[in-house]
Order: sequence, then C-alpha cells, then structure tokens
Amino acid sequence: MDIALSQLTQADVHREAGRFAEAEGAYRRLLADHPDHTEALVGLGRTLACLGRHSEGVACFGRVLSVNPGYAKARWALGLALHAFAQDLAEHGQPAQAITMLRQALQFNPEFADTHLLLGDLLKAQGDRKEAILHYERAVAIRPDFAAALTRLGMIHAEANRSLEAIRWYQWALAVAPDDEEAHFNLAAMLECEARLAEAQIHRRRAQRPMPLVVETAPEPHRTVLVPWAAGTGNVPIDTLMPRATTTRIKWIAECATDAQEAALPPHDVVFNAIGNAEIAELSLDRMLHFCQGRTVLNRPERVVATRRDLLPGLLAGLPGVLVPRILRLRRDEALGPGLEDRLGAAGLAFPLIARPISCQGGKGAQRVDDPAQLEAALASDADGSYLIAFHDSAGQDGHFRKYRMIFVDGRPYPYHLAISRNWLVHYHSAHMLEAPWKREEERRFLEAPREALGPAAYAAIESIGERMGLDYAGIDFAVLGDGTILVFEANATMLVHLQDPPDLFPAKHEAVPRIFRAFEAMLDRHAARAKAST
Repeated sequence: MDIALSQLTQADVHREAGRFAEAEGAYRRLLADHPDHTEALVGLGRTLACLGRHSEGVACFGRVLSVNPGYAKARWALGLALHAFAQDLAEHGQPAQAITMLRQALQFNPEFADTHLLLGDLLKAQGDRKEAILHYERAVAIRPDFAAALTRLGMIHAEANRSLEAIRWYQWALAVAPDDEEAHFNLAAMLECEARLAEAQIHRRRAQRPMPLVVETAPEPHRTVLVPWAAGTGNVPIDTLMPRATTTRIKWIAECATDAQEAALPPHDVVFNAIGNAEIAELSLDRMLHFCQGRTVLNRPERVVATRRDLLPGLLAGLPGVLVPRILRLRRDEALGPGLEDRLGAAGLAFPLIARPISCQGGKGAQRVDDPAQLEAALASDADGSYLIAFHDSAGQDGHFRKYRMIFVDGRPYPYHLAISRNWLVHYHSAHMLEAPWKREEERRFLEAPREALGPAAYAAIESIGERMGLDYAGIDFAVLGDGTILVFEANATMLVHLQDPPDLFPAKHEAVPRIFRAFEAMLDRHAARAKAST
C-alpha cells in the first residue's frame, strides 16, 4: 500500500499542476493493480473532466458510488463532473439534455451554487422564469456574496417589469461587488423606471465610456440606420418600425459617447434619433445637439425635449380645438416641503388632480387625488419629482372613457387604436376590447375613417398638433370632449406601435397598423435617397 500511496500522491501532484495527461497515466497505472481504489477513481474522474471527457469522468465516479454509495468526496466530485458535462452540452446547443444533467448534479452536490446558477440560466432561456428564480435564489442562499446570481435576479425581475425587486437585487450585487459595471448599468435603468434620475446618473457614470456600438445586421439589408440610443429607458420602440430582416441598425449610446467615437461612427444611410422620452433626452442633449450640426437627423433632440409634459401646454398653446390640461412639475423637495397649496394655486390647479412621477411612461404610478391627504400620500415616493395635472372628466354619455391613439409619420396622422374603458386611466390591455364586440366596432370605424369618426374640426386639430410638434415620428393619446375639443393626454415620440391582436377579430387593425410601418420605412428610404443624392 505504500507503493499505492506513492503512486496516488504522484498522480495528484500532476493533476493539481495541470499536467492532466501525466495524471491520467499515473492514475491508470495505479488502478491496473488496484481496480477499486476509490481515491484513484475519484482523481481519474476529476482529471478526465478537466480534459473535457465528461462521460468517462462520470463513469469513474459512478463506479465508486456503486461500491460505496455514501462516499462524500465521490458524490461531490460527481456533481461537479455532471455540471461540467451539462455546461458542455449547453454550449453545443443541447439545453434540454443539459437541464436534465444539472438536476442530476444537484442530487449529488446540492450545495454547489454554480450549478443552481447555470440551471437558472437554462431554465430562463427556456421560458421558465419561475423556477429559474428559485435556483438563482438558492445560489444566493448558499453564497450570499455570489454577485453573478444577484445580478441575474435583478435582470429577471427587470424583464418582468418588477423594477423595485430588480433594484433590491442589483443593490445587493453592488454591495458585494462594487465595481460590477453590468450591475451599475442595469441598476441605473431600473432607477430611471422609478423616476429616480439623479440616483441613476450616479450609477450610469460607472459605465465604460464610450460604450460599444450595438450593430444589428439585417440578413437582407435594404437600409442602414444610425440610431442614437439612451443608455437605459426612454427609447422609441423601433423593432416593428425598423424590421431586423431588412434594416441594419447601429445603436449608438449617445449619453456615454466620446468625441473620438462620434467622429468614427460607421457609414449609414439615415439617422433616426430614438431617444424619445423628453426627461431622458435631456441627459444626452449636449452631445446630440453637437452631433446634429450640419446633419439631417430624424426626430431632432430639441424637438423631443419640447414634448416634456410640463412644456406641452406651451408648445400647443393657441391651437384651435385643443385642450392641454394645466400641469405643475414639482421636484421632490418642493412636493414634500411647505407651500404646496400656494404652488397649486399659482399654477391654477385645484382638486381633483392626477399625480404621476416624472419620466414614467404607460401610466405607471399615475393616480387620481381628490384631497390634500391623498395628494400627500401620492407624493411620498422616492421619485425625483412629480407632475400634478388638472383632471378633466372625459367620460361619454354612456359612462365610458375613450383613449384614441394616432401616430404621426412625417407629420401625417395615422389611426392606431381606440381603447374604451370604465376606468379613467385607460389602457388598451385592460379595456377588455376582445370581450366587447361593440367596442371593436367603434374602434373599426375610427381606424377605417378617422376624419369621419372624430369630426372634421377635431381631425384638423390633430393635424395641427403634429405640425406644431415638428417630429418625424411621434404619437398622441387623446379624448374627444362633447363639444369636439381634443383633450390631450400625452404627445411624444415613445409611442409603441405593434400588431398582436387576432386578425379575425380585429381586421381593421391589420389594415391600419401596417400602413404606419410602410409610411415609416418609406420616410427612412426617402431621406436616405436624398442624402445619397446630395453626396
């Protein structure tokens, strides 16, 4: 046995030094004389795993456990080998087999946090977010300083629009890994979602500068578009407007750019500024104004900034048949400090009001407040500031609220949808349009003949709004009051246009929405041709 011990020691030294071929030979010579030598089998299995011969390594550990099922070192090593085998399978495009193997690995080594992390990644890729979260959380329970698992938890909650949960996990990740650029970058985006813009900037400054260009090459490119892009939120949803099949998109993070990067931007046919949220656009305004000098840029940044909610009444002032509610923009310290009633009075505001955080889109955080107590509760948030907006009751005689959306392309309005709801805060996804044929019929009439549905005066008011905004792409959400006046809810460039409703129930939408897509692509091509002709 002294000879065997010497051989084992020699083999272990080779393995630990990374001399795996020599280690394999030494283990096999020992096993030739002692076929059931457990330490040698474990050592050989680990060596074979390091050589990428995973099935052979797994077989070695299985041989040990068939003789000694409770041998802890073999169970632990088998778990590691199965993990490595699964990782190899996943890298070679076999995720289902990898998932099965990782589950087996956890039976032998349930406390290996890396296995939980990898299994979570594969489950998430397969669409099983719920179980993925369980494995990420288990990884953190095993290793509370596991920054990768903490960041993954932040990401998976962010993708589900659970920004507060995402913020908590990202902050934990940065507590254990203060220099993690990805966590800083992602946390900044989530803070923006909660209108905590100043705090977001602290983390955004930790991102590399410049950030690399994101080039999404089209398989059959018809055009190449340079797309100035916000680092976090607030971008125009371009996926349906610029099809990836035909449009090569170069996303340029203008906020984190440098002069050198700007000077070396790759060739492109046209520039479309996708930084659409006015609050976010202000962060990159100086860079974008410099870039726009002497260039044709669609959706110029100064016009985007002019659509900020509190600037909209001034922008659209004097247009016949247009009502933009009075609005007051408050910093957090102003909202919480004394003199709020005086500020409301000076702005001509009285209850009821709509309170909503600055920079938030899609109605997030918006609520109606009817008295000072409700207002105080609404303003007690971590947002940098809030908007207080005069509430106008736009319900029709049938008690329903209507929110029309039209999209401006090249200044021309196109009908997109009509949502009808009992709730004053109208969202298309919660308006139960699918369940009410009469609602769909009213929407059909709007989509097919918007001038007739709105009335000539109201339609003319919409046209005048698009002309006044001066954006190449934008949208407006509005109601039509009893006297035909357009009540503007919001008008900006961040409006989403997509087509998900079933064509058998929404045939008019499948006619109207593609018209917007075609108009947008035609606009890009027209400007691209004009730029080419001028060179």
